[in-house]
Amino acid sequence: ADGFALNVSNFVHLNEVQIYGDDLSNVLGKDYVVDISRSGGTVPAGEWCNPTGARIGTEPTFDTPSINMVAELWVKQPGESDGECNGGPSAGTWWQEGAEELASNQN
Repeated sequence: ADGFALNVSNFVHLNEVQIYGDDLSNVLGKDYVVDISRSGGTVPAGEWCNPTGARIGTEPTFDTPSINMVAELWVKQPGESDGECNGGPSAGTWWQEGAEELASNQN
């Protein structure tokens, strides 16, 4: 493998992911990318399935804060359901209401 991806389908803020990513990158000798598609808000600890408080992250970029981080990407499409929880349809299904909530939570 050329590298690895972190935070895919998750909600962790970039600065937290970077600490872990840089440590792992140094051990493996591989670069990494981070999914920032839904990392713009704060979700309750332990919630992963269509959580409240989630919002769209920053725009994808190759201008990253770490030499080991190749890119900040939108891997999981905002609006794609995590599963049948918090009003969402089955996992992977487009969910218009979820997409609108992510967008409405923007500053």
